[in-house]
Amino acid sequence: MWSKEEIQFLFDNPKMSIIDIARKLGKTESAVKSKRSRLKITTETCRQWTSDEKRILQYNYDKGKDELMELLPGRTWDAIRSRATFLRKGKWNL
Repeated sequence: MWSKEEIQFLFDNPKMSIIDIARKLGKTESAVKSKRSRLKITTETCRQWTSDEKRILQYNYDKGKDELMELLPGRTWDAIRSRATFLRKGKWNL
C-alpha cells in the first residue's frame, strides 16, 4: 500500500533514479516502476534511443562498461544493458 506522502515523493522527484527511490521508500524497484507508470510520471531523461545510439551499442557491446558509457553519454549503465537485451532478442534488427 502506498501512502499519500510516498506518492507525493514520486511526483516531487521525477528525475530521481528508480533504485534511489526504492531505497528511500523501502519499496522494490519493480513496485516503484509500476507505480510511476500507473501515475504517468515521466522524466525528460527518458528519451527514445536514436538509430546512431543503437548502432554504437550493437557494434561495441562486447566492450567494457566504462567504454560503452563513454560512447553513449547521457545513458545510464542500466539503460544501456536494458536496451542491449531488448535489441539482442530481436537479433539486433535495427
